[in-house]
Amino acid sequence: MNDLLLTLHNPIPQKSTDRKSYGMSLAQTWIPACTAINVLSGYNAIDPAVLGYPIRYATDKDGSLKFSSKGNVQMKVAPELGKEIRTIMQNFEAQVRQDTAKTFETHKDETALQIEQIQKQGAEVAKWEKLVFESGIAKLKVQNSMEKAMSEAVRKSAKSEKVTV
Repeated sequence: MNDLLLTLHNPIPQKSTDRKSYGMSLAQTWIPACTAINVLSGYNAIDPAVLGYPIRYATDKDGSLKFSSKGNVQMKVAPELGKEIRTIMQNFEAQVRQDTAKTFETHKDETALQIEQIQKQGAEVAKWEKLVFESGIAKLKVQNSMEKAMSEAVRKSAKSEKVTV
């Protein structure tokens, strides 16, 4: 599993326009993975109809179609597929946590060094982020005060023009 953790560290960039679930492509990841589950299980653990048509119209409790605020029909991942994906992700998370704990237990010294380095460098980043934030707030205050002054000047100018006319 340590190889898997290292492999996961180097993401494979993809440009995809298809629907995603848990940040992963339905067409490129979940449908093939669920098909493989059916192959390995020896039976249709996941209904082929669900895999064949994984996107469904979203409906209200009364069965009517759901529409977005822009008037588009809303779509969703088929509930059966969504449940399977959720189970896979929960199992994946449990496996990652278990392997992480095992790695920390078997590499205590290296883990302690990593944690020390993470905390030290994280503190440096936090200092920088604080400066960026404070600078942004100061700039926003200046900008707001300038806008307020301009607005006040325009208002006074308009008032004086009305008086002289």
